Amino acid sequence: MPHKIIDTNVPLTAAGDNDAADEACQRTCVQTLNRIFKGDIAVVIDEDNEAYKEYRNNMYPDPKGGLAGQFLMYLINHRHDPTRFCRVKLRKNVDGQYEDYPDDEALLAFDKSDRKWVAMALRFKKDTQKDAPIVNAADRDWRLFQSQLEKWDVQLEFLCRAKPCL
Repeated sequence: MPHKIIDTNVPLTAAGDNDAADEACQRTCVQTLNRIFKGDIAVVIDEDNEAYKEYRNNMYPDPKGGLAGQFLMYLINHRHDPTRFCRVKLRKNVDGQYEDYPDDEALLAFDKSDRKWVAMALRFKKDTQKDAPIVNAADRDWRLFQSQLEKWDVQLEFLCRAKPCL
């Protein structure tokens, strides 16, 4: 079963809460969440609940509501099930920075709130010798830093096509 790291924009896009995403993008995000709910994809999260806190700050747990709420409920109900979620330890240095985040000047401008996903991907790889791609819907920052992240062996999975710059 593949392991994946799910950026917050994926469940939000599936729920229709992303103006940058078209209908095809939304459908692809819905399909990804359905695969997670069926147990076809295991989600990588961190032991200190940084991913959970971000999800919680952006979604309301609602098992009968929108897909974002269903995703959060799924996380709440299954996060200790090792067949559904894999937990990694995010290590931080004395400055509070992720030890697994690449020390790379080209990544200094990368969104600080998304660095946890990168650190999770690299920690998962160190712990398991397997890749867990970071799944993104329509956040352009991932594309801006894609080549630099891939130099550090961070795998990215884009669910939506990039819109051309106007």
